Amino acid sequence: MRIKVFSFDEQISGGDFDLAVNGFLPKPVRYKRELSGESNVLKELAELSKNVGAAIVCPFDTDNYGIMKKSAGVFEGGKLLGISDMNVAYADSPYMPSASGKIYSVGGDKFALAIEDDMYSYEILKAYAICGADAVIFLKKNHGEMDGTVIRAFCYSLGLSAMFISPKTHFAFNSKGQNVEPDGDGVYDLISVAEYNLEIRKTKFTK
Repeated sequence: MRIKVFSFDEQISGGDFDLAVNGFLPKPVRYKRELSGESNVLKELAELSKNVGAAIVCPFDTDNYGIMKKSAGVFEGGKLLGISDMNVAYADSPYMPSASGKIYSVGGDKFALAIEDDMYSYEILKAYAICGADAVIFLKKNHGEMDGTVIRAFCYSLGLSAMFISPKTHFAFNSKGQNVEPDGDGVYDLISVAEYNLEIRKTKFTK
């Protein structure tokens, strides 16, 4: 999976990448305004994915009639593929947690999103690995001192590639916990080097 990091201050155009990701939007997405047509943030992001010719991941706060969450939308070909919410919220957080995780498929690769405090939950990331994710994209508003160390450990123990993105910094690791450097165009190539294959078997029991 080839990932390019961009900001809304630049004009992004199509290139040799499967996924484009940016930092948090400065204003929340208010579902009431989106549904009434007063705002068109989700529609504009969907259109951008069509114009760029690649999938886009965009994190933002969401306001669902007064219930605030940290979320991220995934867009491809002019369509909204889904919105993932932060699943972990600590007691002093003003944001509500969600109770679901999604795995998206782009360019033949599968990835999941870990938003803010989700990055500290081993069980959530383990579930993504078990369900077939090749990579996890970590999205935070601020870069913590230990974030790189924590993500590197998850990559090594779970066999996942990872990309960390905040408004001021971004970095990536492969599934052995090794640094991945961007190429000359600023694109990270998250090639899976895990030494195992996930096998899923279904067994039917009869009386």
